[in-house]
Amino acid sequence: MYDYLEIYNGENTQAALIGKYCGTNNPGKIVSTDQSGALTFKFHSDEGLANNGWKAIIKCLYENDYIPEDFINLIPNPGADNCIVRVYNENILSLSVRDVVGNLVLRKQGINAKECSLDMSSQQNGIYFFQIETPSRKVVKKWLLKK
Repeated sequence: MYDYLEIYNGENTQAALIGKYCGTNNPGKIVSTDQSGALTFKFHSDEGLANNGWKAIIKCLYENDYIPEDFINLIPNPGADNCIVRVYNENILSLSVRDVVGNLVLRKQGINAKECSLDMSSQQNGIYFFQIETPSRKVVKKWLLKK
């Protein structure tokens, strides 16, 4: 058996296999055609020779600079005390957090960064809604506080 890389056209290894690559067999440029836009990489290694590794260059590109909503992440989710709000490709201008009945529990303005950490330790367990404003849009994401 040899080391090899499998690339799947989707979110997991149940998706269609694009190819299996071994040795100097270079897959070249691969573009996902899956509805999610995802590719899954699975590397297999045997216990044989231990030589130099390999290098992959992975880029996520979107037509017309469209950025899907999952490029705004709340990490971790669910979380215990702190939540990191992370936005890719643009800065967070402001954000507000509301509890499940709509009460404002936190607001931050003038953030102007791609990432912001929030201390939610004084809040009760439950579901919270984060409204994140960037230069191009406002997005609401759900976060679960579970201590």
